[in-house]
Amino acid sequence: MTPAWRHRARTALLALALAGAGRSQDGASTLAANLEAADAVVVATVTEHESAPQDMLRVRFVVATSLTGAPPAAFTLTEPAGACCGRSLFALQQGDVRLAFLRRRGPAWHVAGGPRGLLPATAEVVAHVRELAVHRSGPARTALLVAALDAPGPRIADDAALALAAQPALALDPAARAAIGSALQRELDRRSGRAAPLLEVAARSADAGLRDALLERYLASPRDDEAALLANGLLRAPVAGTMDLAIAGATDERRGLRAAELASGLGSDEAVAACFGLLARTTAPRVQLRLCEELLARGVPAAQLQRAPRAVVDSAQKRVAARRLVRPSLEAR
Repeated sequence: MTPAWRHRARTALLALALAGAGRSQDGASTLAANLEAADAVVVATVTEHESAPQDMLRVRFVVATSLTGAPPAAFTLTEPAGACCGRSLFALQQGDVRLAFLRRRGPAWHVAGGPRGLLPATAEVVAHVRELAVHRSGPARTALLVAALDAPGPRIADDAALALAAQPALALDPAARAAIGSALQRELDRRSGRAAPLLEVAARSADAGLRDALLERYLASPRDDEAALLANGLLRAPVAGTMDLAIAGATDERRGLRAAELASGLGSDEAVAACFGLLARTTAPRVQLRLCEELLARGVPAAQLQRAPRAVVDSAQKRVAARRLVRPSLEAR
């Protein structure tokens, strides 16, 4: 994979992940992760909000509903005063109702999961967390998260996508795989941050049908950011034959360039074999040039590139040599 392509892949993944995180994740955790970390989960109302000595903020809550655990009837949370990343109490007002994930340390209670562990107690979020508390693991938890991808509010849907991607054991039945595929195509169309975690789920699913749909979208994609994202997933998917299908699907110049970029992301021996396979099928000069550059950069002698026109090989040699000259000068800085 070329440095520019790696950069586009990292940029696309980061941008999409952060776009989704901005809506649903105030911290690095999911609702499911916070639930596992919490000793109690409650719906509670703010009754007091005051500054404490030494520039500390103290907020007292009264518990209205307990979802899990054995919480107290009331509890007090403290944090440094003022608005700052990682703080969750400064904006609260008396009467505010919050869903709180709590962890007990000695006699005191603290928020589990940072700011993401204390959030507005909307009916949708409370109902979802209640269901998560009932279905803690296994197929029932997976089915719940897959169904939540269609939740009307983005907070639940975004969180479900991230939770599925983070789930250590991911067993998807055919219906769940189809739902993941539909959701991923939809989010790619929307350029949504939800696409990144869904692609992680798809890559781990080992589903050939889902791989085929993503490969076709990759080959036809007019957008480099989307293609970089899809390439990352396709290269990590544990389904055999992906590169062979990409070569067979390289029926025009654009699709050939996409297939060449996918080949460049493989390990050394696999990449060389894939580039030679594609070179044997294509007559598009730009694709031939891209493949020759990749092969030369990986140490293949120019004499072995007879399938490409001499002018293409000469141009590829010049481009590879220019890159090698530029790289030491950049490293010297």
